[in-house]
Formats: sequence, C-alpha cells, structure tokens
Amino acid sequence: MNRKQKIVVIVADILIFAELFYSIMRGKSNPEYMTPIFFKNFIPLVVMTLLLARILIKRFRTEGMEARAKPGSISPK
Repeated sequence: MNRKQKIVVIVADILIFAELFYSIMRGKSNPEYMTPIFFKNFIPLVVMTLLLARILIKRFRTEGMEARAKPGSISPK
C-alpha cells in the first residue's frame, strides 16, 4: 500500500467509528426501538463508506501494483 491508500484506510476507519457513534446516539433517543433505528442508520452509512474506500484505494494504485493485479502478468521482483 502506498501513502494515499493508507490515508484512505485511516479516514475510513475514523468514519466508521463516527457512524457507529451516531447510530448509537440516534437509537438511544428511543430505547424501545433502539435496534431497528440503529440498523437503519448504521448499515447504509457503513456500506457507502466501505464502497467509497474501496473505489479510492483502487484509484490510488501505483503502476507496479496494477501490473501485479492483472491476471497472467509477470510481476517485477
């Protein structure tokens, strides 16, 4: 992983933690329906964050990484 990819991973981790906190606080406002409120908030946010992180990690690949990722290619050693 290069530096940009590592930054994407760190930011994604922080966002997931913030999304978890937000979802718990939203669910805490109505304890009777905490579980459905939590999942209704948390799951879409985490899915979007993970998809965006995956796209950005692929976009920030270096040329050497792309050569190794292609099937049938010979990687430089």
